[in-house]
This record gives sequence, C-alpha cells and structure tokens, in this order.
Amino acid sequence: ISSVCKEDAFEYQASLSRESNGNKYTVSSNIIRLSVLGDMPFLNDLKVTTEEESVTIHYNFRVLENSPQVQDMQWRKNDQTLNMKDVKFIGGGLNDSCLVISSPSGNDKGNYSCTVTNAVGSVTKDIDLEKEAAPSNSRKDCPCVDISIKPGPTVHFASNTKITAIVMSTPQPEKAQWQKSKDGNVFLALDVKRSKYFGSNSSPGCPCLVIPKTTFNDIGYYRLQISNKLGVNVSNIVYLKVTGSLPNITISHETDINNRTIKFNGGVFLTEDSPDIHDVFWSKNGEKIDIQGSGGRLSGGNINNPSLTIRGVSQEDVGKYHLTAVNAIGQNDSDVITIGDPCVNIVSERYEKEDTCNEYICFLVIITSVPSPCYAQWYVKSKGEEICLPLDVNAEEYQGSTNSLPRPKLVLIDKNYLKRNIYQIIVTNFVGSTVKDISEIPEQSKVPLLPSLDKSVVKNKMYIDQGRSLKFADLCYELANHFPPLKFQRLKFLLKFSGKVTDVVSLNATDSVWDCIRLLQQENLFTLNDVIFMQFLLNKTDCSVLNTKCIEYAREQTALCYFIEPPEHECSEAQFHIQGDLTNYTKLHINYIIETVATILHCDTYDIRVNGLKHSGSFLLILSIKKTCSWKLFDLKWQDCIKLLQLNIDYLIIDKVKVSVQKPQGRI
Repeated sequence: ISSVCKEDAFEYQASLSRESNGNKYTVSSNIIRLSVLGDMPFLNDLKVTTEEESVTIHYNFRVLENSPQVQDMQWRKNDQTLNMKDVKFIGGGLNDSCLVISSPSGNDKGNYSCTVTNAVGSVTKDIDLEKEAAPSNSRKDCPCVDISIKPGPTVHFASNTKITAIVMSTPQPEKAQWQKSKDGNVFLALDVKRSKYFGSNSSPGCPCLVIPKTTFNDIGYYRLQISNKLGVNVSNIVYLKVTGSLPNITISHETDINNRTIKFNGGVFLTEDSPDIHDVFWSKNGEKIDIQGSGGRLSGGNINNPSLTIRGVSQEDVGKYHLTAVNAIGQNDSDVITIGDPCVNIVSERYEKEDTCNEYICFLVIITSVPSPCYAQWYVKSKGEEICLPLDVNAEEYQGSTNSLPRPKLVLIDKNYLKRNIYQIIVTNFVGSTVKDISEIPEQSKVPLLPSLDKSVVKNKMYIDQGRSLKFADLCYELANHFPPLKFQRLKFLLKFSGKVTDVVSLNATDSVWDCIRLLQQENLFTLNDVIFMQFLLNKTDCSVLNTKCIEYAREQTALCYFIEPPEHECSEAQFHIQGDLTNYTKLHINYIIETVATILHCDTYDIRVNGLKHSGSFLLILSIKKTCSWKLFDLKWQDCIKLLQLNIDYLIIDKVKVSVQKPQGRI
C-alpha cells in the first residue's frame, strides 16, 4: 500500500489454493489488522480585528502527533472560491496566521470560510462579516446598537441619569457619538467632555452618557451613532422625561394677645416627584431675616419648623413678610403678610322696624389687621365739640351695638342722631391704632333697604330659604362622594396649616371627607352663602370638576365664590389687588367696593359686574367695566386714591396694564 489512508484500515489475510485429482484445496493464513494512525487537522475559530485601513481574519491550525501534515488551505466567500491573487487580500496561506482585507468597503461583507486539508481529511471554519441579527432600521453592513435609560425614561429633577448601550459589530466598532434632539427629527452631536456630562464615555467599545444632575433642559430625544469599517448606524431613540416642581407653600397667622406674640404659620410640602427642600427662610421688606441674631425674640423659620414666631411685637416689626422655600429646581415665595396699623372699613345697612315704619341704621366695622386687633371702642361727640366720649353700647338708643371684636357694630335706632352727633371707632393692635369717623347719613343709593320678613307668612325653614339648604346639602353630598380618597391626607394638611380651623382636636380626629365637611360647616368656613374656602381646598388638591360644582351652586344661589370669566364685549377687565384674606370678605363687602369704584368713575353700578376673583393671602377682585368708564382709572385723583387705599386696594391691573395706588405726598 503505497499511500496509506484511513480507508485502508481493515483486517488482512493471505490464501493459497491448488488442485489435485480434480479436487481444490485452499489454505488461509492468520488474520492481521491494519491500524492507520493520524487525524484531520485541528482549526481554531476565526477571529476578526480592525485597523485604520484594513480588516484582519485571524486563524490558527495544528495537527496531532502521528498525523499527516496539512497539505492545502482554501478560502471561500459566500461559497465562492476567493481569488487570493487579488491585491486586496494579503496572507491567508499555510505559512501565515491571518488574512488581511485591505481598504474594506461594503462590497467585502459576507460569510468567509477557511478549509485546511491533510491526508486524513479536511476541516472548515467560517465567520460572518455581515450582521445576521441586524435590526430592521439598520443597514446590514453596519454595527447594531441598542440604548436604554437608567433608572428609567422618567427621572426626577437633579437626579443622576445614565444612558447605556449594547453594541454588536463585526468588524469591531471604531467611533461612537451621542446625539440629542428636541423634536425627534433633527439630532445634534453632544460634547460629552463638558462637565455637564461628567462620567460619560464615547469609547466605541463601551459608550455611555451620564447626566449627573438632570434638569428640565435635558428633556428630549437621545440616540447613539456608531460606525465600523463597513459603515455607520444609529441606535434606537429614547425619550428622557424630567419631573419635579417648586415647593408648595401655605401661610396664615395667629395672634396671642396675652403674650403679645404673632405666629406666622408656614406649611411647606412637595409633590411626590420633586427634589427635597434644602432651605427655608423668612424675609421682611425683601431682606432675609436673621433669626439667630434676634436674641431669642424670633424663632422658627427653618426646614423642620417653617413657621415664624415674633415675641414682644412692637412698632419695629412693621413691614411685609413672606416665606421662601428652596429646592434644586429653584425657590418659591409665599403670599405677603403685612404687619401694620389696623385697616378699618365701615359699611352700613338700613333696616325697617317690624312694628313701625321707622328705619334704623346699622354700621358694621370690617377690620383687617396683622397682628389681630386687641381693642376696639366706639366714641361719640356732638357736632361742634372737640372732646369725644366713650359710647355706652348698652344704652337704649344704641341697643344692639357692641365694641367686641372681630365685628364692632353701631346701631342707631334713629337716623337723625347723625344730624347732631359724630361717631368714631378706634381700633388698636400691638403696633398702632386707626380711627374712623361717621358724621353723616349714608346716601340712599348706597344703603340698601332690607325689610324684615313677616314671619307669620311662612314658618317652614325650607320655604323661607327657597330651598337653598336642600341645594347646599346636595352640593355637600356631591363633594363628599366624589372627592378622591388618595388626596384626603393632603386635604387635612391644608386645613391644619391654613390656620382657619380653631378646633384642632376635631380636625386631627377626622378620618373621612364627610368629617371634614361637617367640621368646615361648624367653623363657618363652608356655608350656604360662602363657598370660597372650599374652592381654595379643591384647587390646591387639583379637583377642578368639584370646584366647578361650587361655582355653579354659587351662581345659582348668589353665594360668595371666586371664578374667572372673559370680559364682556366693549368692557375692560380691571383687577383690583386687595390686601386681605378673601375668606373674611362677604358679598356685602364686595358690593361696597363696586359702589366705591362706580363713584370714582361717575358711572352706575350696573356698568360694573364681578367677573371673577383670584384667591390668595391677598386677592384680586376682577371687574368687567364699560370701556367708556374704565379709562378714568388711568387718571386717578388723590381723593380717589384715598378711597381705594381705605378699601385695602394698593394697585390695579386694567387690560394687563398695572396702575399703582399711592398715598398722596403731604396729605393725611
């Protein structure tokens, strides 16, 4: 056997035959077995590397002991024999260890196979330079890349965001570039070397984009562009959403008369997706208050206790105060609380006695004061005299009058008293006093005549109020049944920090919206005639549908509420900024403001209508005024300014133009 191969491995035997006397005889030898030593070559898996101008396929083969040497090596591409004489290919022979494809292009994509052969047989290995699992939006000769956002597509403001990538590429990727777009169409390259992207990596092997402190400016679409020798491809597009908001602030105030102390109750809270609060402070007249340097007279005003307590209140505390809370998004300021002399307004009502045709007049004092007033006293003097004497509110001619806070009242059983007397109210708080005079009979047009109800006509309360109590009960039922249970704790928080609820024990014991509504009615904060405070709670808890129900009820029942409507045709919108708590104002007070504005403009009250109110610590009364009259508000006389200031109005906004109401220089 001149060239032994595996097929020659058999058992062999020799046989001799002869014939004698017509008989055949055969003799066989012993049997021997031929074993052929040696195996086919062993070829390792092919590997690919890329250089600046080439792609290299690495290979390695060997033969085992007693095996014949490799006799031949062949290369094929897509099952076609490769022309190794092409200058594009370097190496790839028995004495080489790699096949170099110079100046690669898209035409060089495909499946490459290497076959090595010896006398025993041949073995083949292949490698695919074309991505078999490329996504549908990529070209098959380009890398495949997929990106994702950690911890997720929605991140909190100021949190750490990382976009990672998984890259699959043969040949290896050479370049990676992060890109961003606002609209998802036009993408621009990001410079990841900027400090804003500290920790990012644009290496094609393991690219990642890091945003250490994510802001709203980072919202947008992101993708990764990556390339290799065969071309360029882009990843899937991810959208980064950033959430968060400024701190929410509620404030109120309470006065401790006995200890001469004011407490500004501050409530600061966050929505669930907002960064933590890192500073809380109070300011007076625009300057930050140094609580630590007050010698203990001031306390609070920090993250753990946002409320500010002022002890020993005096004239030096007069000013405008507000609370500021700061988080990573920015700072938010509360409404302004002003410490100053009491602001006193007097409104009058004319009544008709039930048993006679005589009229009597009631003067009601409306006080807005921080700190709360601690003293009020009616005085009287005859016209022409200089000395005022304290008025005896228990005297028969003043029966029904009172000095008691918060609503001092003067009742004149005979309107002719004003022809011979001047009446005066003095209201005092810790920082000053205010004096108001009543010296003449109010004009008939400004004093509505309110005849008393003949109680013998109807005794059933349901008919007396024309069914209002039933409609109010229906409103309460709607609010309690449809208020979201998940917002109940936020509702209790607002009630607690508003400072309006005096029965804190009952408030803490409430465990349902029904309980809260009953408590609000007991505290006269939610009544047949006033739904303003309920609207405040509904707006703060984002219950717009329920707030609309309150407005519908108030319009139908002429109750006090706040809303905003577009001005009527040929009317101007005038917003009157009133330094006072809207919940302390009745419908009568609003009507008095309208009558004062009508007097200033020399027009009728029917030329003015309430077009809405905006609620806050102070509030904006929105009036719709005929344009033939509203222009006069741009040219207010000093007498007009005095009237508006007496109503706590410090500025107006007419058709988006702000007009300040200032006290005339040199006038008292």
